Amino acid sequence: MAHQREPQEAQTEPPTYQVHRLEARLGAKQVGDLVHRYETGESGMTTAELAKKHQLSQGAVLRALHRVGVEMRPKAPRRKSA
Repeated sequence: MAHQREPQEAQTEPPTYQVHRLEARLGAKQVGDLVHRYETGESGMTTAELAKKHQLSQGAVLRALHRVGVEMRPKAPRRKSA
């Protein structure tokens, strides 16, 4: 005989979900800020710095910049370790 489960009480609050679509999380103003900071201001912030500042992944920052046609800067040469 299978064990029957007791019905759970109804939840009082609906579960919260994070929006995964980048377009829904970033508005035009925030994308404009990313572009401005990447291209000019704030000493030409890196994508990693922008990601940390805006609480995004680096990939999300790269996608946002790419979608609006920003030309990526060349990568800085790696430092040789001693």
